[in-house]
Amino acid sequence: MVSNHPYDLSLFPLGVTLLEDTMVVIRPMTPEDEPALLAFFQALPDDVRYFMREDPASPQVLHQWFQSLDYGTSLPLLAFLEGQVVADATLERSTVPARRHVGELRVQVRPDVRHLGLGSVLMRQLMNLANQAGLEALTFEAVLGKEDEALHSAQWLGFDEVGRLLRAARDPQGQRYDVVVMEAMLGSWIDWWPVRVAVGQVQVRFPW
Repeated sequence: MVSNHPYDLSLFPLGVTLLEDTMVVIRPMTPEDEPALLAFFQALPDDVRYFMREDPASPQVLHQWFQSLDYGTSLPLLAFLEGQVVADATLERSTVPARRHVGELRVQVRPDVRHLGLGSVLMRQLMNLANQAGLEALTFEAVLGKEDEALHSAQWLGFDEVGRLLRAARDPQGQRYDVVVMEAMLGSWIDWWPVRVAVGQVQVRFPW
């Protein structure tokens, strides 16, 4: 179910000029994207997929995602470069009424395009949509030492560390890592946060 949701998606598909003048197109995921998204996840390195909550490189797992596609509880944005999916970012919302005012962001970017700022752009777009839909806050989690680029992007976008799960993640060799929990409050501040948006295109310049 992709029609019954609180988001204004009229801006999409959205052309985005990243660093190095790389052009991508961002839009919400549709049922027709299953083969392209499967190829994206299967191409991710094993050590990246290992720290994900599920393994979407499994056709069965990914197919279940598409079977239960519902923008009201999970809004995925995909980024396309030359027709290939190069990033996936999702805004998750609980079905529990007491928690519907808070969402969670998740993002995965293909390693060879991470230095272009695409993860930050996707997170910012989801923050905009969440804010417009009346959400009050967003959370984001990342494994310290393994997902540091995502942490830096979240910090630049206004997320603050609110907790840390000590040694909560473990790699295949048994080494443990902290999981950082971050939160961003939404509201009027998001209107002036430093990503300039024009109709049909986003021009981004990052401070690093």
